Amino acid sequence: MTGNNIKEAFEFSTQIVKEEYVNFDGLFDFLAKFVKYFNDEKSKLPYHINLIDELHANENAHSRILEKLLKQKTNVGTYELLESFVEYLKEKDSNFKKIKIEKPRITQETQRIDLWIRDKSYAIIIENKVNWAIDQQAQIQRYIDRTRDHKFQESQIYVIYLTPTYEKDPEIQSWGKYYETEIRTERYLKLSFRDDIILWLREKVLPNIKIKDVYLRSTIEQYVDHLEGTFSLRTINNKMNMELQKFIEEKLALSGKRPEEALEILIKKEVELQNAISQIELVKEKYRINCFEDWEKRLRIRFPNNEIVSHTKNKQYPKVGIKFNYKQTSFVALIEYKCQFDQIYYGIWTNDDIEHKNSQVTDFVQPILSESFTVDNHSWWYGWKYTEFQDSYESLETLIDKIQIQLSKELSS
Repeated sequence: MTGNNIKEAFEFSTQIVKEEYVNFDGLFDFLAKFVKYFNDEKSKLPYHINLIDELHANENAHSRILEKLLKQKTNVGTYELLESFVEYLKEKDSNFKKIKIEKPRITQETQRIDLWIRDKSYAIIIENKVNWAIDQQAQIQRYIDRTRDHKFQESQIYVIYLTPTYEKDPEIQSWGKYYETEIRTERYLKLSFRDDIILWLREKVLPNIKIKDVYLRSTIEQYVDHLEGTFSLRTINNKMNMELQKFIEEKLALSGKRPEEALEILIKKEVELQNAISQIELVKEKYRINCFEDWEKRLRIRFPNNEIVSHTKNKQYPKVGIKFNYKQTSFVALIEYKCQFDQIYYGIWTNDDIEHKNSQVTDFVQPILSESFTVDNHSWWYGWKYTEFQDSYESLETLIDKIQIQLSKELSS
C-alpha cells in the first residue's frame, strides 16, 4: 500500500469515527427526550404493582420460576403443569409426541443447564435466553454431551431454545458436532416468552387451575402480568404505547414520508441503538472488572491477616475472596461473575487446587449456609447464591463474618 493510500484510508476511518460520534450525540438527545416523555406517560398510568417487577427478575429467576411451576404436583402425584407444557410442545411440533411423562426429574442450573427435564425415556434441555445472552462456544454441544453422560441416547434428547421473541436463533458454533444431527433437525424447538410462554400460561394453564389452588393461581397471574409488562402487552399500557409511538413518528419526522422511506429511517435509528448498546456493553465490562478490583482492595483493608484469592483479570470468570484453612484443608468465601450469562453469585468455594469437596469442610459450612444457598453435586462449590453487583460485597463480608464466628466457636470448644 502506498503512502497516499495509507493516508486516504486513515482519513476515511477518521471520518467514520466522527460521523459515529455525531450519530451518538443525536441518538442520546433523542433518547433523553424519549425517556422524559416515557416517564411523563408512565406517571399517568393507573396504580399497578407486581412483586416480580419489584424484585427485578434476572435470567435465573425466570428459570427458577419455570422449574417450580413444572415441578407442581397434584394430590395424586401427577405433574399437571409439566403435562400441559408437554402437550403444548406436541401441538407446536409433532416430533415431540414421543415424550411420555413417567418419573420426571426437573432441575435448574444443574451442570450449568438452565432447565433440565429427565425421565425414563427422554431428556429435554431448555436453554433460557430471556436476556438475549450470547451463546458460549459449543454451549448446546456441551449440554447434549452432559445429557449423554447420564445414559441418554441421542434419539432421546430434545432441545428447546427459549428466547424473548422469535428473532434469536442458536449460533451454529453452539451446536458443535450436533449441528447436522437429528437432535437439531427433528428434536429442536424454538419458543419465545412473548409468543409461547405467555400464551401457554394464560390460555392452557390458568383456565384449568382449581379454585382452591389460590397460591398457584396467584403465582401464575403475577408471572403472566410480569411478562406482559416486559413486552408492553398490559392493556393498561395501550394508550401509553400509542402515545409513545406517536412521539417517535413526530421526532423522526415520519409524517408525509412514503412507507419505504419511513421504514428506512426507523431501521437506521434501530441500528444506531444497537451500536450504542454494543458500546455500553463494553463499558459495563470495564466497570465490572473495576468492581472486583475495588472489592479486592476493601478485603485487604478489612481482613489484613487473611490470604486473598483474586482473579480479577479473568474476563470469563472474574472472582475475589478470602481463603480459610480448616483441618488441613482450605476453602474460599468468594464472589464470582459468569460473563456469558451475566450472573453474579457468592458462596463457599473449594479453591483452584482442590477440585472436589472435603467432607469435613462440608460439615463445617453446613450451619453457615442458609436454605437460600444452592447446595448440589457441583464439584467446585459447597454452596452458592445469586446476588446483584450492588449487594455482592456486603453479602460476602457477612458470610466471612459468619465463617470467622464458626471458626472461633470450634477453637474455643
